[in-house]
Amino acid sequence: MKKIIMPVALTFLISLSIFVIADFDEAQEYKYQEITLKEGWNLVTIYAIRNAVDVDQSDWDREQMQKQNIRAIFFYDFNNGEYIRTYPDIQRDKLQTFISQIDPEEGGSIDDYWRLTNSAMWVYSDKRQSITFGTTDGPAPLSYLKLKSGWNFLTITPEMKGKSLNELKGDCNMDKVYHFETSIQEWSPNLANDNFMDEKLTQDSLWLGLVIRVTNDCRLGGSSITPPSIPN
Repeated sequence: MKKIIMPVALTFLISLSIFVIADFDEAQEYKYQEITLKEGWNLVTIYAIRNAVDVDQSDWDREQMQKQNIRAIFFYDFNNGEYIRTYPDIQRDKLQTFISQIDPEEGGSIDDYWRLTNSAMWVYSDKRQSITFGTTDGPAPLSYLKLKSGWNFLTITPEMKGKSLNELKGDCNMDKVYHFETSIQEWSPNLANDNFMDEKLTQDSLWLGLVIRVTNDCRLGGSSITPPSIPN
């Protein structure tokens, strides 16, 4: 009997995973988005600069990057708790290790992959400028997104617009929340404002980054749905 059940169960799980990934790809595509980079450091979505977290950056036009006045790009490796430089002089070995750890096709965690699609990165711009970008493989729906205990870099996506962090926090205990004030180049501790968790996220905040510290591994986007408990 086991020889019959196991292949059927495996086929069902594979079909389910393909359905979920296809739904994710189709539902979360954003074209012709725009974000303003101010002079200095900016904490923005990883999609703002094309291929910023790709290991193979051989097709990057370095001269074009210089014309765009982009001086540096870093993103946060949430598995090892450190920054990785991707421009200039990409730290290729560190980036390759990180990508391998989160690539589901190489045995990595799908939760880590989805967390990356919602991540934010540091971009240093030598001038104020507007950047147009698009996404084809993310960000993931918030219901898919898990935060790790400790610091998390999170992009404010269109799904979050009009909602407060209290509405979005799910089962997460957020003990620190910061955003980066580009005008003064300093961190701003949001929880210093008693009303911040209830403030609605606006259009102006889309595609900017938040840095959030949570006390436990948790899921955003509301409480998880579970079936009724088994009777006593």
